[in-house]
Amino acid sequence: MDNLVLQMENNNLKSRLKDEKKKKTGKRQLKAPFNTSADGGAMFYTPKAVQKARDYYSEKDQRAEQLRIERAEKKARQEAEKLEKQQKKDIRAKRRAEDKAEKQRLKDEEKVSKQANQQLQNDPKQATRSRKKQPPIVIEEDIEIDEESIVEVARAAPRVNTRGRKIVVPARFLD
Repeated sequence: MDNLVLQMENNNLKSRLKDEKKKKTGKRQLKAPFNTSADGGAMFYTPKAVQKARDYYSEKDQRAEQLRIERAEKKARQEAEKLEKQQKKDIRAKRRAEDKAEKQRLKDEEKVSKQANQQLQNDPKQATRSRKKQPPIVIEEDIEIDEESIVEVARAAPRVNTRGRKIVVPARFLD
């Protein structure tokens, strides 16, 4: 039973396929340029007229096919141009990004170099600053100090200004 149903379905499908193939062969009616009858009655064509009609339709089909091919080629050409344009755009963008990265790298190197130079210049200043800012020595014992020893110590110790240069007191102010 199942086999019989499958066979019938298969035969129906085959007949539909044949019908569709017949439709695709495309039998055409002879139209306006070849149809000279105005009364709508039966038309009889000579073999020459039939050949002329077939030639006309084949030329028409060739023109349509040629037009389709030209359109496809034009579309392919436009796609190729678009792709090429996009590739050029990507290359330019990549080049710009590389240039930007290179500039940033150079800028960073320059910044590091500048900081290193600044650090080298600041190191001697740091050393002198640390010497200057030492806390004063505080003597906690009450020691009697006579004025003569203070004057001697003051004369013996070199005086230094804030820049670290020695202060020389003129001789007329010493006595």
